[in-house]
Amino acid sequence: MAFGKARPIPRCYQKLVELAIREETITYEDLARYLGTATEGNALGAQLSPILSHLYRFCERKGLPKLTSLVVRKSGLSRDIPGRGFWAFLIEEGLHSDHTLTVELKQELTRIYHRDVYAYYENLFT
Repeated sequence: MAFGKARPIPRCYQKLVELAIREETITYEDLARYLGTATEGNALGAQLSPILSHLYRFCERKGLPKLTSLVVRKSGLSRDIPGRGFWAFLIEEGLHSDHTLTVELKQELTRIYHRDVYAYYENLFT
């Protein structure tokens, strides 16, 4: 995997923490651009997925809120919610079933995960 900038996992983590502190989200494309990875199509997913997967699992192991929920889709019915990979982790962990994850439920869960992330990082530095 070739990246325009060195050490994409720490850079991604740092960026997501900065966003959490400012209570903001970022699209997959904007995060890819920031990291110097592919910004379109299958290459975007192929390069971002391992980075986000690593960070998702890191946060789970450390008992941290779902920081990768801040990376969201930019358009369509799933606008402003995380992509398939994020939800696949929740299903894998047994937290949800694929059959119950409607767009409406994903929107509600995304709001909850964002609230938890923002609160954690706000309290961390106060």
